[in-house]
Amino acid sequence: MKTLFLAALILLTSCISNNYEPTTIFDIRPKYDVSPVLFDIKSVSLEAPYSSKVTFKQGNQLIEQEFSRWSSTPEKMLYRYWSLLPKAASTADITGIVRVFEINLDEHTADIVFDYQVKGTWRQIVIREKISDTDIESAVSSMKKAVESLTLKIKI
Repeated sequence: MKTLFLAALILLTSCISNNYEPTTIFDIRPKYDVSPVLFDIKSVSLEAPYSSKVTFKQGNQLIEQEFSRWSSTPEKMLYRYWSLLPKAASTADITGIVRVFEINLDEHTADIVFDYQVKGTWRQIVIREKISDTDIESAVSSMKKAVESLTLKIKI
């Protein structure tokens, strides 16, 4: 019995790695001093291969960062972002589809492509926000600016 316990303990300690890398979770939320928006978001869907992992595009490859994650998937994060914004007295309902939500390493941009429907008409917005530095924090900051720009470009 003592030998079995000792073998299990050795096996367990050999499985523990000293190279622990914590997962960093990034969130995009609106500022609280923004002007009311003229739209009310009803639904956002995702038509792209994105998860909650931060996704980088290089060439024709999409690379997911294992230890850098968004607080949720892009469509859920955008829905929550827009739901938290103050609304104008009169708003129009919109639905949308996230087509692109990625950090473009070749162009050094945070890219969003968003299709939305308002009053029966579909429109598309393409946002490419420059990234100032090569670290993940700069990329996330640029993605937050891209979301802010996207919000301002939604027309009713």
